[in-house]
Amino acid sequence: MSEPNWVVTLLLSLVLSIPIGIMSNLLTPRIKNWFAKRATSIRGKRIEELRKEYELAKQLHDKPELLNQIVAREIIESIIKLAAGSLFFFLVYARLIVGSSQLFVDSKGNITPSTIAGDLSFLLFIAIVFISITYVTNSLSGLSRTLSRVIDFEAYEKAVLAQIKELEGRHTSTIGRRKQTRN
Repeated sequence: MSEPNWVVTLLLSLVLSIPIGIMSNLLTPRIKNWFAKRATSIRGKRIEELRKEYELAKQLHDKPELLNQIVAREIIESIIKLAAGSLFFFLVYARLIVGSSQLFVDSKGNITPSTIAGDLSFLLFIAIVFISITYVTNSLSGLSRTLSRVIDFEAYEKAVLAQIKELEGRHTSTIGRRKQTRN
């Protein structure tokens, strides 16, 4: 295999560097504006999310009976989901005890449609167990966050309002800069 000619390589790099430089100079402002718009929209969504969380915490702080209802509902839903997940767990456990130790193979070592269907349902049961556990964990962690906001509402209110104010300040300054770059 022969070495590339250094003159051809040099000429090719010179010829390609000019259009690449022009393209990068033309695209840089557009890419910069795209990132600014994206940051602004993300910041706006975050502000809206913080306001919704704050309003919920304020409502629950002002109405403890509503907080009690939400806590009771979440606990009951979690118990039901864990019970359903436990049922599937016992089905999986029974399959492990009674069934063969290999997937998709019967006791004689043959692969049949019934073993494939049975083992796919077994894998589905395992997935359902993990999904129910994950769902209950997420629900209870969300409830825990809400409870901690309501319990120490004054500190949460101070922190979240300061965060919203800071985000709104950056949000409006970014919009102002974007308008200046357009003009």
